This record gives sequence, structure tokens and C-alpha cells, in this order.
Amino acid sequence: AASAGLVYPNEPGVHTLYGWSTGLSAAIEFPKNLRLWSAVTQLNVNFTSEEMGESFGVPQISSPAPEFVFKEADWAQSTWQFSAGIDRYFPLKNRKLQPLIGLGYAAVRWQPYEVSYDFIRSNDNVEWSIVKEVELKQLIHDFGIFRLGLDYKLTKKWNAEIIGTYRVH
Repeated sequence: AASAGLVYPNEPGVHTLYGWSTGLSAAIEFPKNLRLWSAVTQLNVNFTSEEMGESFGVPQISSPAPEFVFKEADWAQSTWQFSAGIDRYFPLKNRKLQPLIGLGYAAVRWQPYEVSYDFIRSNDNVEWSIVKEVELKQLIHDFGIFRLGLDYKLTKKWNAEIIGTYRVH
């Protein structure tokens, strides 16, 4: 199955401008309203921050000149998420609409990206920007996935779903 969605990260010190995701998934359904699933998802998010910090992807750099102070950083970050888990359906009386909950495990691969650092000289508001590439190609494991959604049976072989996913590390 194919998927598309919106991404709303929640990271201290960071403001999310916007984000989106696309992905592919496969599932095996079992009796007792259980389903095993796996998915590969690309997440793309644009951020801004008034702080520098390695923990959220803005490495510390020095001011281009002593009279310039750091103002903010902007960057677009792309990641690949590899996940698998299990969903439990709760059929309602009409059997077409089924709420679901799910748990899963994920690993995330960060892609290289560019950070635009903006510095300002306070006495005349002159700005100076520096662009720096961040080579953060690593696979981070041990993310928990929590899913909550609705499944609607369109026909015997086709269904539509809306699922909200929360990822925690």
C-alpha cells in the first residue's frame, strides 16, 4: 500500500515550518483482527531555530566576525524510517468501520542536509548568512511507534485507512 501524510515533529528548541511524508507498506492479516505490518517511509521536514545544538541537528559554528551574533538557523531535513509492528482492529456492528490501535519498532536513517545560519550585527541590523552541509549519515535504532486509526472496508478486497502515528525514542 502507498501512503502520504503530514509530519509534526516536537523537538525542544526547534520550530517546525512544515513537513510531509510518503511511504510504502505491506501487511499480513490474521484471524482475531490482528495485522502484522512493515513500512518504509520518507519524511521531509523544514525547521527553524534560534539556538544551535547537535541534539536537534544544528552543529555549533563560530560567528563570522566578533560583532555578529547568532540570530537563527533554517534547514530541511530528510530521513528514511524503516518500521514494523502489529495492529489490533475493533470491528463495529456494521463491520465496515473498524477502529485500530498498533505498536511497532522503527529505525531512522538521516540524510545529509544543509543548515543556513543567520547572524546579525545589532548596531545596524546587517545580516550575514553561512551555509554549512551536515553529513549525518547514520542509522538510529530503538524508536517506538504508536498507531491509532480507522479502517473502512470499501469492498471485499479494498479498504481505506486514516492512521495517526507517534514516534518516540
